[in-house]
Amino acid sequence: MLIFGDFNYDLLKPNTAARHYQLTLKENAIQILNKIDPDYCTRETNTTRTILDHVCSSLQQNEFHLVLIESAMADHKQIFLEVKKCQQFSVRQIQYNAIDYTKLYTSFQLISEDNDDHTYASLERKILTCLSNSKIKKIKFLNPPKQDWINRDVIDAINKRNKLWQLKNRPDLTNINIDEDLDKQKKLVTEIIQNSKTNYYLKTFNTCINKPAKMWNLINSLSINKIKNVLPPIRLQIDSKVIVDETEVCEQFNLYFSTIGLNLANEILSLYPIDNMPPLVTNKDEITTFEPVSIDEVDKII
Repeated sequence: MLIFGDFNYDLLKPNTAARHYQLTLKENAIQILNKIDPDYCTRETNTTRTILDHVCSSLQQNEFHLVLIESAMADHKQIFLEVKKCQQFSVRQIQYNAIDYTKLYTSFQLISEDNDDHTYASLERKILTCLSNSKIKKIKFLNPPKQDWINRDVIDAINKRNKLWQLKNRPDLTNINIDEDLDKQKKLVTEIIQNSKTNYYLKTFNTCINKPAKMWNLINSLSINKIKNVLPPIRLQIDSKVIVDETEVCEQFNLYFSTIGLNLANEILSLYPIDNMPPLVTNKDEITTFEPVSIDEVDKII
């Protein structure tokens, strides 16, 4: 959990309310990422320095890169935060024995060709031997507990899809209709899962209205899901220089935003100089005489 905001608690000069605020964060294992130092204040005037704007995080095992950016539009500084190192949650896995049905089917064919004694004991022994020889090692990933959106309809649809997949991979069956049925069932499973998730989370979020603590717990439970990284590599081009280092990219943004205000002000002065007022009228007769003017003349004066 990451929280940005102007909390109106001055961390440089904490009063009773600010100390109580910091104690509450500490009790809930939430740390303040800002450096509590006047040189790293987030709001600066001619007479005061304060840290009202700050970032809180409950991610204890992560590393962050935080940059304070001067703003020409306000006395509050902008905060840029980057996760330098994110804790990876490894998925538990176990090994188990499974049956290779293709290998088992081939073994049973050999039994039917070599069963001269026709005794149940011999048949049982050969079946057990085939089962033992057809065992393979598999790995199962132990995913976190399933959410309530996995209902009976979802499970039944998945089971039906798995049965069709097993029929498709049997070497003794070559039915084209199985492929068509499998494709239809896959699309149906995807649709059922999407609808079930939508209905479940909509209902769950509606129960959290006007309950901030419950809402944050729900958001935290959703944020631990795996997120696929589909973003391209970080790459910033400045003139002819290409920057790929993440820290250097942040510093370049800091340099840009800390100087853009002054550069913009200088550009405005060069393009639109302030000294564009017409000379003062010295003839008193002209002062008492009103003459029509055009819109262009008014725009030029303004």
